[in-house]
Amino acid sequence: MSIIVGRADLSDDEMAEQVPDDAEIHVRYGKNYDLSSIKIDEAVPSTRDFRVFKYKNPRTMRQVKILKCDYKKCCMFFRKWHNFFDHLRVHTGERPFVCSEPSCFQSFTQKANLTKHLAVH
Repeated sequence: MSIIVGRADLSDDEMAEQVPDDAEIHVRYGKNYDLSSIKIDEAVPSTRDFRVFKYKNPRTMRQVKILKCDYKKCCMFFRKWHNFFDHLRVHTGERPFVCSEPSCFQSFTQKANLTKHLAVH
Protein backbone atom coordinates (compact mmCIF):
# COMPACT_ATOMS: atom_id res chain seq x y z
CA MET A 1 0.00 0.00 0.00
CA SER A 2 1.34 3.41 -0.89
CA ILE A 3 0.20 6.94 -0.22
CA ILE A 4 0.34 9.75 -2.77
CA VAL A 5 1.88 13.10 -1.88
CA GLY A 6 3.11 16.18 -3.71
CA ARG A 7 6.53 17.77 -3.61
CA ALA A 8 5.31 20.33 -1.06
CA ASP A 9 4.50 17.46 1.35
CA LEU A 10 8.13 16.26 1.50
CA SER A 11 9.76 17.16 4.81
CA ASP A 12 13.33 16.85 3.53
CA ASP A 13 14.23 19.94 1.45
CA GLU A 14 17.32 18.35 -0.11
CA MET A 15 15.30 15.39 -1.31
CA ALA A 16 12.44 17.63 -2.50
CA GLU A 17 14.89 19.42 -4.80
CA GLN A 18 15.33 16.13 -6.67
CA VAL A 19 11.63 15.91 -7.54
CA PRO A 20 9.84 17.94 -10.25
CA ASP A 21 7.34 20.53 -8.96
CA ASP A 22 4.19 18.87 -10.29
CA ALA A 23 5.16 15.25 -9.65
CA GLU A 24 2.75 12.84 -8.05
CA ILE A 25 4.89 10.95 -5.54
CA HIS A 26 3.96 7.46 -4.38
CA VAL A 27 5.35 6.69 -0.92
CA ARG A 28 5.67 3.21 0.48
CA TYR A 29 6.98 2.47 3.97
CA GLY A 30 9.68 -0.15 4.47
CA LYS A 31 7.57 -2.28 6.78
CA ASN A 32 5.07 -2.67 3.91
CA TYR A 33 7.58 -2.98 1.08
CA ASP A 34 7.94 -6.34 -0.67
CA LEU A 35 11.73 -6.67 -0.93
CA SER A 36 11.38 -9.84 -2.98
CA SER A 37 10.24 -7.58 -5.82
CA ILE A 38 13.71 -6.09 -6.21
CA LYS A 39 16.36 -7.99 -8.10
CA ILE A 40 19.42 -7.79 -5.91
CA ASP A 41 21.72 -10.67 -5.10
CA GLU A 42 22.75 -9.45 -1.68
CA ALA A 43 21.88 -9.87 1.98
CA VAL A 44 18.99 -7.58 2.94
CA PRO A 45 19.42 -5.64 6.21
CA SER A 46 16.97 -6.42 9.01
CA THR A 47 15.70 -2.88 9.56
CA ARG A 48 12.57 -1.70 7.78
CA ASP A 49 12.96 1.93 8.90
CA PHE A 50 12.84 3.45 5.44
CA ARG A 51 10.52 4.85 2.79
CA VAL A 52 10.51 4.43 -0.98
CA PHE A 53 9.42 7.44 -3.01
CA LYS A 54 8.47 6.87 -6.66
CA TYR A 55 7.48 9.39 -9.28
CA LYS A 56 7.47 9.70 -13.04
CA ASN A 57 10.19 11.85 -14.61
CA PRO A 58 8.25 14.22 -16.90
CA ARG A 59 11.10 14.48 -19.40
CA THR A 60 11.88 10.77 -19.85
CA MET A 61 8.53 9.36 -18.62
CA ARG A 62 10.46 6.77 -16.60
CA GLN A 63 9.74 5.81 -13.03
CA VAL A 64 12.29 7.23 -10.58
CA LYS A 65 12.75 6.00 -7.04
CA ILE A 66 14.37 7.61 -4.03
CA LEU A 67 15.20 5.40 -1.05
CA LYS A 68 15.05 7.37 2.20
CA CYS A 69 16.53 6.14 5.47
CA ASP A 70 14.30 6.83 8.49
CA TYR A 71 16.48 5.03 11.04
CA LYS A 72 16.50 7.26 14.13
CA LYS A 73 15.78 10.34 12.00
CA CYS A 74 18.68 9.76 9.59
CA CYS A 75 18.44 12.09 6.61
CA MET A 76 20.31 10.05 3.99
CA PHE A 77 18.69 9.07 0.70
CA PHE A 78 19.84 6.96 -2.23
CA ARG A 79 18.80 5.94 -5.73
CA LYS A 80 20.21 2.41 -5.81
CA TRP A 81 19.28 -0.47 -3.57
CA HIS A 82 22.81 -1.82 -3.07
CA ASN A 83 24.08 1.58 -1.87
CA PHE A 84 21.05 1.91 0.36
CA PHE A 85 21.55 -1.52 1.91
CA ASP A 86 25.22 -0.73 2.58
CA HIS A 87 24.08 2.41 4.40
CA LEU A 88 21.43 0.62 6.47
CA ARG A 89 24.08 -1.77 7.78
CA VAL A 90 25.83 1.23 9.34
CA HIS A 91 22.82 1.55 11.64
CA THR A 92 22.18 -2.13 12.30
CA GLY A 93 25.79 -3.27 12.65
CA GLU A 94 25.11 -6.27 10.43
CA ARG A 95 28.11 -7.89 8.75
CA PRO A 96 26.61 -10.56 6.49
CA PHE A 97 29.64 -11.21 4.28
CA VAL A 98 31.78 -13.75 6.14
CA CYS A 99 35.20 -15.07 5.15
CA SER A 100 35.03 -18.73 4.11
CA GLU A 101 38.54 -19.61 5.32
CA PRO A 102 38.22 -21.98 8.34
CA SER A 103 40.77 -20.15 10.50
CA CYS A 104 39.49 -16.66 9.67
CA PHE A 105 36.57 -15.11 11.48
CA GLN A 106 36.34 -11.76 9.74
CA SER A 107 33.08 -10.44 8.37
CA PHE A 108 32.20 -7.40 6.31
CA THR A 109 29.33 -5.02 5.62
CA GLN A 110 29.99 -5.00 1.87
CA LYS A 111 30.56 -7.85 -0.55
CA ALA A 112 33.37 -5.93 -2.30
CA ASN A 113 35.33 -5.73 0.96
CA LEU A 114 35.04 -9.48 1.43
CA THR A 115 36.28 -10.02 -2.13
CA LYS A 116 39.34 -7.82 -1.46
CA HIS A 117 39.95 -9.66 1.81
CA LEU A 118 39.82 -13.10 0.14
CA ALA A 119 42.80 -12.10 -2.02
CA VAL A 120 44.87 -12.00 1.21
CA HIS A 121 44.38 -15.74 1.68
